[in-house]
Amino acid sequence: MLVFIAVMALVGVLLTVNDVSFVRGVLGAVLVACSGFCIYVGAPRLIGRRPELIITSDGIEHVDQGRILWTDIDSVRLNRMQGQRILEFVLHHPDTYLAQLPWFVRTTSRFMRASGYSPAAISAWTLPVPLETVLEAMRRHHPALTVA
Repeated sequence: MLVFIAVMALVGVLLTVNDVSFVRGVLGAVLVACSGFCIYVGAPRLIGRRPELIITSDGIEHVDQGRILWTDIDSVRLNRMQGQRILEFVLHHPDTYLAQLPWFVRTTSRFMRASGYSPAAISAWTLPVPLETVLEAMRRHHPALTVA
């Protein structure tokens, strides 16, 4: 999806090259910035071939959310955000967790927290299996896990 958006933005720029009007110039600049951002965000995921989520007996490691130890997780809950299913990790010390995240993830995680969600959340849309399957795997690796 990110690649499609980036390509469409570049096509939009190419279509505006011959017309030098101010509005089209601004639109072209915005499209270039959007395509650059999409490539910046999407390229590592396409090239990296890294699993989205790794569950171990020590904790979880998510491609965006980073590593979260079971000792840092109070509970896990299934929730919905704008019609999309998410898996939330209720943390003992969310501020400590936020401090170790990269800038972009920290910014979106703070937005999640301000919206009433946990700053550590995974969208069902990004996972190759249903959230229930992920929860089962988490319970196998950490039987004391509380699901709220």
